[in-house]
Amino acid sequence: MLVGERLKEVRESLKLNKTQMVSGTISRSFYSRVEKNENMINARDLMEIMYSHEVPMVKFCQGLGNTRPQIYAYHERILYAYLKKDVDALNDRDCKIVCVRMNDSLNLFL
Repeated sequence: MLVGERLKEVRESLKLNKTQMVSGTISRSFYSRVEKNENMINARDLMEIMYSHEVPMVKFCQGLGNTRPQIYAYHERILYAYLKKDVDALNDRDCKIVCVRMNDSLNLFL
């Protein structure tokens, strides 16, 4: 499954229209093209959309296909801490170890 298809699936499961889905992040027209897989969305915008609707990135990614739950659990903690500007959580030893791997994973979305 492609990212656009997964976004549409999540949006429909939340019973949201496209405008509600992207409120405060990207334009509705751009989002519409992303859903149609005509445009790519960057990782930051994708994370903001998912977090604004309380959809964990782990859950979003699992819908894309095979995932590694343990690694994604750490990614989830790190991304959530980053978006919430929680420096203490980002300084956690386990989070620091995973940060290197996370950078590689985020490059997949860019």
